[in-house]
Amino acid sequence: MKNLQKPSWALLLLFILVTGCSKNSSDITPPLATPQTDPTPSLVAGTWTISSYRQRTEDKTSLFTGYSFVFKSGGVLEATLNGASTRGAWVYKPAAVTYYGSGSSNASVTLNLGAASPLSRLNRLWNIDSVNTTSSKLALVNPEPLDDEHIDFSKQ
Repeated sequence: MKNLQKPSWALLLLFILVTGCSKNSSDITPPLATPQTDPTPSLVAGTWTISSYRQRTEDKTSLFTGYSFVFKSGGVLEATLNGASTRGAWVYKPAAVTYYGSGSSNASVTLNLGAASPLSRLNRLWNIDSVNTTSSKLALVNPEPLDDEHIDFSKQ
């Protein structure tokens, strides 16, 4: 009688392990994904001016006095001063979450407005430091710490 009970307990234990460890597909939590909606149209729609441009301890805002910037669909960026326009490009990259403790990246925007000064100062990748939709301000920071550059755009 003992010989018949041992295999029954072993089969019961095997059954519990197999059914207890399997997961239903609805029990599996998918990894975090980048949102499918692109927030850039709401961030950049309209006309902007540079209300502050600082490099290290120097205020260089006056370099951009009178300029207006329009971020258009399709990655077109247009800077206008006294009726003369310079056409360039912009690319938005959303923040990304990485796994296993390696950190995350900031949302960023890359600007390219050609070689003419002072617009060439804006040609680089900028991290989005903050967006204030109430006051219509967009703060960008150069990710290179030695450059120590900060730009504040104000929506017009």
